[in-house]
Amino acid sequence: MSTVGDTWKEFLETEPRESDLRDILAKKNKYAGLAAKTLHEKGLLFEKDLTNEDLQYIIEYVEPLQEEAWNMLLEKGPSNEDLQYIIKYVEPLREEVWNMLLEREPTNEDLQYIIRWVTPLREEAGKKLLEKGLSNEGLRYIIEYVESLRSEAWNILLEKGPSNEDLQYIIWQVEPLREEAQEMLDKNHRRESLLEKILNS
Repeated sequence: MSTVGDTWKEFLETEPRESDLRDILAKKNKYAGLAAKTLHEKGLLFEKDLTNEDLQYIIEYVEPLQEEAWNMLLEKGPSNEDLQYIIKYVEPLREEVWNMLLEREPTNEDLQYIIRWVTPLREEAGKKLLEKGLSNEGLRYIIEYVESLRSEAWNILLEKGPSNEDLQYIIWQVEPLREEAQEMLDKNHRRESLLEKILNS
């Protein structure tokens, strides 16, 4: 059974065209990093305009080319989504890119992404999200993922008046608040049932 390395060596013996290597890079499969390295060895990798997605891939998976790809992405002007990706997957650049995202005034969605996927930055992102005044969805993210801010976010959600959807989410995802949320949901269902009975009498 041939390994990735064996298959790649055999492929190189066929003298692949630049377009073949770029097609492999675009696939983002287990051979894409090898394609990027081969293109770079031939002096071709950064000659043509790479997409932000290509650069993200190189930054994450082709460590020797990480810095050069990051500089190219900076020149192109990375989107917040590009920054999220790098914060999540590329630990050596995480702090620098997080600070860059903070300078841009991240959206609630940016912060929710960080809370969900980047454990070391959860608390800081959660605090930023609380400062912004946020939706019930944002509060649910904090309640679920940021234990140190759970109580504060839960109290804010209670003041706003959680929807049945909010309560169901808490019941499913947040074991410490499950019982309290279930009692509130049951009370809401009783109220709705009685209201319907009263209105239809």
